[in-house]
Amino acid sequence: GLVIGLERGSERSVLGWGRMGAAGAPAPDGDTVFEIGSVTKVFTARLLADLIERGQAVLDDPAESLMPSGARLPRSASGKTFTLRQLIEHSSGLPRLPGNLAPKNPADPYADYDEALLDVFLKSHVLSREPGSKVEYSNLGYGLLGSLLAANAADTYGGLIQSRVAGPLGMTRTAAAWAGPMASGHDGWGAPVPHWEFDALAGAGVLRSTANDLLKFLADTAGKPGAPMGWIEEKGAFWHNGQTGGFHSFIGFHRPSGTKVVVLANAAVAVTDIGLHLLRGSPLSVPPAPRTEIAVSTVVLDSYAGRYELAPGFILTVRRDGARLKVQATGQQEMPVFAESDTKFYYKAVEAALTFRVDSFGRVVGLILHQGGDLEAKRLP
Repeated sequence: GLVIGLERGSERSVLGWGRMGAAGAPAPDGDTVFEIGSVTKVFTARLLADLIERGQAVLDDPAESLMPSGARLPRSASGKTFTLRQLIEHSSGLPRLPGNLAPKNPADPYADYDEALLDVFLKSHVLSREPGSKVEYSNLGYGLLGSLLAANAADTYGGLIQSRVAGPLGMTRTAAAWAGPMASGHDGWGAPVPHWEFDALAGAGVLRSTANDLLKFLADTAGKPGAPMGWIEEKGAFWHNGQTGGFHSFIGFHRPSGTKVVVLANAAVAVTDIGLHLLRGSPLSVPPAPRTEIAVSTVVLDSYAGRYELAPGFILTVRRDGARLKVQATGQQEMPVFAESDTKFYYKAVEAALTFRVDSFGRVVGLILHQGGDLEAKRLP
């Protein structure tokens, strides 16, 4: 199922297609609740902006300023820690995910990552670079920020969203926990998958919402002066997207034209190109050229099984499942890949491919992820 909410000036349309769930389920509409994944991050940024407006925080203060006196956050080798601004801008030096994230259920990767595990990681971690020296997208950074804001307010993250954002804006179907009916999530091939739950890293992706509620949020955000924190800004437009195991989302606005866009899907298939097309006229993605799957021996497939490190704390785990390989990135759902040669494999749900690297002795030493560029990953022992 797919819902699009679009406003241009005084004109507004909210349209739904497909189904909320299994065969016979109704079509989604503007009040259908979806997981919005990393779109949650702009709400976390809004909570920080609210705290600053209240005079209770300063953007360039150390993030430790929100913690009890004497509490410490990770530092670099030179002893520097990060500011609230650097958390918001993904330049804190924190990795994408904490190194001790080891979900009991890979299909629900954040559910059992609690404050105790986060505390263990923060006390032992040393930043790999100086804060502010490089931008690296960090779910951990926004999860930590949400946790700090909630603790500072003596509230839960969901409670803070309700009291500071959703409640004042009349967003009655936006929440960290939603007990009512909502769209069912699906993987990229239409198979049902469980909803994602969050604990300590709620600020990175916990929220559920609707197209109608998100249009209210966009109207309020666009009506405030200046550049809002936590958004991606391109060509005068502000946007953010999000994905969980069974959902994909996009929101954005363009002040000069009065355009506001929401795109929500209950399948893990990217909708960002649709959102950007409606927001600023960017061309829609061209479907990839057809590929032909070939058979590869199980001996070769078994040789690829293992763990490959793309970045500190971000691992691709490869295993053989029958006559195919399946790959799971840290904190993401497992996906099958399909062989087009003995060493190159492609995804069907996303525009990406893998090439396994073999040395002169025939040993598999790494892989290259082809997705918006080429990223090399070394094979771990």
